[in-house]
Amino acid sequence: MTGWDRDRIQAMWLPSEEESEAVISALSRAPSNEADVKRYLIGILGRTPGRKSLSAVISKLADPDAGIRVAAAEALGRLGDKGPSWLCGQAGRPRR
Repeated sequence: MTGWDRDRIQAMWLPSEEESEAVISALSRAPSNEADVKRYLIGILGRTPGRKSLSAVISKLADPDAGIRVAAAEALGRLGDKGPSWLCGQAGRPRR
């Protein structure tokens, strides 16, 4: 493999809870003109099980940019691959 393959690296790396919080924070602060950055961060969260990741991805379903909405829907699909019961259980938990 020459160079690096972003998708392969994302598949190998799952952020810790602290790193996940940093990704969520970066996503919430990303300027609206940085769609590529937002899509990348959403992709990471789509591979990161957890209520906070799920909430951050769901919030991007209402983004004005269609590409961001698509990335969020795809990320939710990846989170759903972890099992519908997991996804439903995460969505229904009360916030702390």
